[in-house]
Amino acid sequence: MLAELYALTFDGSLKWTYIIDSSANSQNGLSTPAIASDGTIYVAGEGFFAFNPDGSMKWQYAAGDVWNSPTIGLDGTVYVAINVTLYVFHPDGTVKWQYNIMKNPRPDGTSALSSPALDIDGTIYFGDEEGIFHAVDPDGNRKWTYDIAQGRECYIRSSPCIGADGTIYVGTKVVPGVQVQFVALNPNGTLKWVYEPHDRNINEQGNDIYSSPAIGSDGTIYFGCETGYVYALDSDGTLNWKFRVLRGSGGHVDITWPSPAIGSDGTLYIGGTSGDFYAIDTDSEGGLANTPWPKFHKDNCNTGRF
Repeated sequence: MLAELYALTFDGSLKWTYIIDSSANSQNGLSTPAIASDGTIYVAGEGFFAFNPDGSMKWQYAAGDVWNSPTIGLDGTVYVAINVTLYVFHPDGTVKWQYNIMKNPRPDGTSALSSPALDIDGTIYFGDEEGIFHAVDPDGNRKWTYDIAQGRECYIRSSPCIGADGTIYVGTKVVPGVQVQFVALNPNGTLKWVYEPHDRNINEQGNDIYSSPAIGSDGTIYFGCETGYVYALDSDGTLNWKFRVLRGSGGHVDITWPSPAIGSDGTLYIGGTSGDFYAIDTDSEGGLANTPWPKFHKDNCNTGRF
């Protein structure tokens, strides 16, 4: 099927659309657009695109299939992972610098899916398909890496968020027989703690955390998991509570992909890949935490910009 970008008016009517991949069996369309302060829309598809607010093409970077969701820095710099490389663009579409993420692409052709998170000092954080977590400085130099996989078959497809004290939180994807983990890293690249959900047999398929976490105003960290639970962790990694998401019929709901948002009254919103949408009461009154990057794509509007 085609992959298309849609622009809707506030009343929900179609404003414009653009085909970002015309392939009959496209796997593109996984990327969430980022919106710059001048209204420019950045989105990945069969290449990487920048659109004006009226839907006209501003520029395109031909790069094959791109699955990563872009993010935008304070100065308008655009960050996006294309296959095994982090590309950094000036707003005019010229390449500012590149950073090699992985030595080799995955055999199945999977591109990097962990969208970059940006810290207050300009550090860029993201994970890769080999289970390595990266911290890169604003000039494209490696600050540190942390091997979350530790020799296991483990991938990082969750996008990280950043706590008030600089702690970085991210989830993992694993194969059957490997325990899934939600990981907290210190700003210097050392391990702070690990939380392991044990709500499904590790030998079964379906334990992944693609869901990017969100941090509430009280410091609670929330994320979804393929186990069918939403988890709430305290800042020290202890489980505060977990909520099993069920359909009306009582069936299992997969919440691997969706990432939570938190309203100003503390209500947590999250979708399931079954097409259901949920609102869950929490104690995070005040909404998202005041941190450099408290959730996927920075804010509840998913602008993807600092």
